[in-house]
Amino acid sequence: MLAISGEMVLKALFEAEVAAVKKSLASGVCVLAALVLAFGSGSAGANPYDPYAGQTYDTASQSISSSGGTVVIASREGSYLPTEKCVVTGSRNAGFRDSSGNSQGNKVLLDLNCNDTSALNGHPGNSVATPEGKTVLQARETAKSLNEDYAASAAAGKQSYCELNADNCRSFCQSRGAGLCSAELLQALSL
Repeated sequence: MLAISGEMVLKALFEAEVAAVKKSLASGVCVLAALVLAFGSGSAGANPYDPYAGQTYDTASQSISSSGGTVVIASREGSYLPTEKCVVTGSRNAGFRDSSGNSQGNKVLLDLNCNDTSALNGHPGNSVATPEGKTVLQARETAKSLNEDYAASAAAGKQSYCELNADNCRSFCQSRGAGLCSAELLQALSL
């Protein structure tokens, strides 16, 4: 006959309890990971679809206004850039209703970064030694090149690179080059 001691019973119960706790922790970690994936971590870049993030305030507000929305600046970081040149870091809809429950329109709340996009010539912003700063510096150099090419080509009566590659230039001027492309180039691109 097999003898079971109290110590063996306690050890078995302890091991079963440890296994249950491990399983519960693993389930909790999985639930937390799913929630973070579903709702983001709360940072500005967590939402994979933010149609205005990265645009200048001017571009975003025109787009929002043309679709019948009302722009509200929810937060503003920095004060170097004029409001129209500030970069939208996040946005969210804030539709509202009156006391009767009737919709009173759609407000779009914008979070702005009004620091310069890179620290050049003593202006506050990202260091060009960081990945963000390098990206901004590259965008500035590309925009400068496109602006100069357009001006020189127009003066010579030739088609510019952007006139020959309009889709690429439109995409650049609306995203990475937002606020960097010259007014003349934007006009040529129908932007």
